[in-house]
Amino acid sequence: MTLLAGLVLVAAACVPPQASRSPTSRVAATAATRPNIIFFLTDDESSNQMLALPSVRSLIQAQGVTLANAIVPIPLCCPARASLMTGQYDHNNGVLSNHPPTGGYQGLDQTNTLAKWLHDSGYRTAQVGKYMNGYGAAQVRPLGWDEWWAASKHPFLVYDYTLNHNGTEVHYGFASSDYKTDVFTNLASSFVASALPDSGPFYLQLWYTSPHVEQGTDSTGHKFNNTAPRPAPRHVGMYSTAPFPPGDPSFNEADVSDKPAFVRALPPIGPARVASMATKYRTQLASLASVDEGIHKIVDMVTAAGELGNTVFVFASDNGDMHGEHRITFGKEMSYEPSIRVPMFVSGPGFPAGTTVTSPVMFPDYAPTVVQLAGATPGLLMDGTSLQRTIAAPPTDRAILIDSGNDTAPNAKFEGVRTRRWMYASYPATKEAELYDLSQDPFELLSQAKNPAYAAQLVAARNLVTALRACKGAGCNVAVPAVLR
Repeated sequence: MTLLAGLVLVAAACVPPQASRSPTSRVAATAATRPNIIFFLTDDESSNQMLALPSVRSLIQAQGVTLANAIVPIPLCCPARASLMTGQYDHNNGVLSNHPPTGGYQGLDQTNTLAKWLHDSGYRTAQVGKYMNGYGAAQVRPLGWDEWWAASKHPFLVYDYTLNHNGTEVHYGFASSDYKTDVFTNLASSFVASALPDSGPFYLQLWYTSPHVEQGTDSTGHKFNNTAPRPAPRHVGMYSTAPFPPGDPSFNEADVSDKPAFVRALPPIGPARVASMATKYRTQLASLASVDEGIHKIVDMVTAAGELGNTVFVFASDNGDMHGEHRITFGKEMSYEPSIRVPMFVSGPGFPAGTTVTSPVMFPDYAPTVVQLAGATPGLLMDGTSLQRTIAAPPTDRAILIDSGNDTAPNAKFEGVRTRRWMYASYPATKEAELYDLSQDPFELLSQAKNPAYAAQLVAARNLVTALRACKGAGCNVAVPAVLR
C-alpha cells in the first residue's frame, strides 16, 4: 500500500432519515474553521508506480507533506481500509482478512466508523468507488454516509460492473462512457459541484480500483484472472516504454539464501516471465493515467470555486504490491518494502508545502488526523496519532506493528515491526526470522537475523512485537529502544 478508493454525489433529497444532516446552525457555526476533506485512494499501487501520476505529484505532493515512511500494518485491501476508517490496528477493529469470518465488509462494525463521526459533527459525507471486499452482498448504505456509490457486483472489472447508489443497484455496461475510473470521477465531480456552494464542510472518499488486476467473468462469458486492468482507450500504450524492472536491485534476486523458506523455494524469474510482467506493469501504469486525470479534475473544481485554501487533499494507495522483488512475481501481504510502504501525501491548511516527514506513520493515523481537522468526536479508542502532531513535533523514531493477516499461505504468514531504520519479521510456521537495517540495506538484500553482531537488535525487535501485539490506544505508542535507532 499505498496511501488509497472512493465517493460521490447526488442530492440530499435521496437521503433517508437515518442519514439526515446535523442541524444547519451547528454546521454554519464551525464552517469557517473546518476544511473540506477529499481522500483519493488507489488499489495495489506500489510506490514506483507514481510515475503515472504527475498531477498528484504536482498538485498534492509538491503543495503539501510527503510521508516518506507511510506503513500499512496489514498490506491487504480490507484490513488496510478498515484501519483507515477506525484509527485502529486490525487486532482491535477485527478485520484481519478480506473474507468473513475474520474480515471483509462484514467483519467491520459499519455503524461506528469515521463516516458516522464526521456526519454527526456536521460534515456532508460521500463515498465513491471501491469500499471493502464482500460489500456487494450487503446492498445497503452504511451508517454515516449521505451519498454512497460503492462497487458491488464485479467490483474488479472495468466494464460490465454494478455500483450501489444509496441502496439501489446501478449497472454499467461496455460503452466507452462506462469506463469505471471515469465513472467514479464523474460521480465524485457531481458531488463536489453540489457540495461546494453549501454552507457546511464536506468529506469525500474517492477510492479508485486501478491499478488492481481485473478479476471475474463478465456477461459475455469472458473470464479475467488476475490480468492487468484495461486502460481507458485514450491511454492504451501510453507507458509502453516505461522502464521495467523499475530500478530495484532486489528484482529477481540472485541469492535468496538469507530469506524464509517460501522465498527460497521460488525459482529465478526467466526471460519470458520478465517480459509478461513488464507488459502487465506498463498496462497498470496506463490504467493510472485516468486516475491522474480524475484527481486533476477534482482539484481544478475546488480551485475554481475558491475553496483550495479551505480543502485538505489526501492521496495514498491501500497497500503496495510485489513486481519481482526477491523473486516474488505477484502479491502483497509481504513484509518487504514494496508491499508495506505506500505513497502518501497530504496538502491543504495545516500541511506545509514542500515538507517531507521521515518518521514512520501508519494507516491508523488517518482517522485521528481527520477527527482533529473536523473537530469530530470518535466513537472508538483510536491507536493512531494525528499527522498534525507528527508534523509539528516529529518523533525521533516510531515502532509500527506489521502482520500478514489471515489470507496468506501458512509458510508466508509473518508478524513483525517496522521502525525508521529497521524491519523485523518472524515466520511462525517455519520458525524463521528476517532483520534488515534499512539505512544500510534499503532493498533488503541481506538479512542480519542470523548474524551474531546483530543479536541485540534482534532481541529488541522481538520485544517490540510483543509490546504491540495486543496494544490499544495510547499503549500503541511504544518507544523504540536506542539499539534500534
